[in-house]
Amino acid sequence: MGRDSKPRKSVGRIKTISNSDKRHRKSRCKRREDEVKANNANNLATESVKTRQIQSSKEFGAGTGTETCRKTLDARSLDRDRPLSRMQLQRFEEFTRDAVKLGVKGILDEYATHLKPYVPPDITRTAFDANPKKNRYSDVVCADGSRVVLRNHTTDYIHANFVRGFC
Repeated sequence: MGRDSKPRKSVGRIKTISNSDKRHRKSRCKRREDEVKANNANNLATESVKTRQIQSSKEFGAGTGTETCRKTLDARSLDRDRPLSRMQLQRFEEFTRDAVKLGVKGILDEYATHLKPYVPPDITRTAFDANPKKNRYSDVVCADGSRVVLRNHTTDYIHANFVRGFC
């Protein structure tokens, strides 16, 4: 190379892909996607026949350890396509007839008078009653048995409860 000459840049070749190659690639990808979907569907069908376990664990405060609840479900009992019993149909008809007769306002009134203020008899609410200014909602009870206890604060109360759930 001389003094004035510039080094050559290596230029890679651009490979042109024909339309038929593109179609073949797409069809191979599509086939792979279809195979994966079919396998997933087969796995779900197999799983729905098997008995499944649902686990949920929630850590509560220090010293109480971990609570784990397991519930075994038979997937066939969850089948929504099986026919309803006569009793189920009768109860559904009664419910819909009453709901239509009451109307939206009547259903809301019934909820407000009967369901919203209900507190199970085995629930204690000592901390809730002792801290009325810290309760965000006066009609949502904070139960002593499952309430969140604050640590390293001037007070241990917050208007919050742990809630059990399933995965």
